Amino acid sequence: MNDSDIKWISKPLSLKRFVRTLPGGTRSVLAELSDDREYVLKFLCNPQTHRSLVNELLGTEIFRSIGLPVPQLRQVFLTSTQESDAAAMRGHTRNQMHASNFCNFQHLAVSIPVNRNEATLYDILPEMCHVLLQNKSDMLGALVVDQWLGNLDIRQTVFAKSKYILRDRVSNAKVGSRIHSGMIGIFIDHGLCFGGKDWSLREIPVKYGPKHNLGRYECNSWLSILRKWCQRVEAFPDEDLRNIFALVPSSWLLHEDVLGLQLLHDQLRRRRDRIRIIQEDLIKVWEEMHIGQSFRKMPCFEGRLTSKVANYSSQ
Repeated sequence: MNDSDIKWISKPLSLKRFVRTLPGGTRSVLAELSDDREYVLKFLCNPQTHRSLVNELLGTEIFRSIGLPVPQLRQVFLTSTQESDAAAMRGHTRNQMHASNFCNFQHLAVSIPVNRNEATLYDILPEMCHVLLQNKSDMLGALVVDQWLGNLDIRQTVFAKSKYILRDRVSNAKVGSRIHSGMIGIFIDHGLCFGGKDWSLREIPVKYGPKHNLGRYECNSWLSILRKWCQRVEAFPDEDLRNIFALVPSSWLLHEDVLGLQLLHDQLRRRRDRIRIIQEDLIKVWEEMHIGQSFRKMPCFEGRLTSKVANYSSQ
């Protein structure tokens, strides 16, 4: 069991204060919790259904286990009064809240990777700053893992100067010294993995699938990097996958979700075993685009850049 798992199953945090609402499909809220740190608070009752929280937990922990940088997750408990206040902030009525079929007020909190009083998170990295990106190979890793997990969303990433990233809030980030000025990309928002609320790993054509809005980062030896990440997926241990699924709180699941979660686990195992076919599909698309040894013309790395977590740091 790693440190992240221990934090997740430890005593849930409580709410200290709401800061403000955030844009996005799940109607998340920026909040300060009982450890005096700020988090993005994602609620069990949200427009993308309770399964988006399960997806967020599973997707983040699989990214973490495979070696990609992601924020720490914590459980948070709200009182009935706080739940009502949150519902009002997010445009829910009390009746809508009770209609969610859940009687507990335990939700998911995503750590903010930096202290926003001294640093800024960016949701886009200007081309002139691409040379500063320290984890370019992770961008290709995210593409491979998103294909495995059937992520229907645009790949969302936030960037921060490595010297400001807090080690206990992010896993797998190569944090630099306070003098170093390199940038690190951190992967967020996994609510639409596994086909979203359907929990069905439909085939996603690489050319038209989830565009990775990670900029056009030049990276040498992209083919060997691609193969490295595919090998990591192929070698992902069954025991690790079972342990990650076991982290899902039973209070987040309806009766029909129990079987659905087991079927999803089995789908992931089968799709993992055919990752080499996905690898060949990726290579074929990129060769058709004549990308050579560079990410600069990679179509999957273009697309709309969204602003969710990042936009609060400037306010």
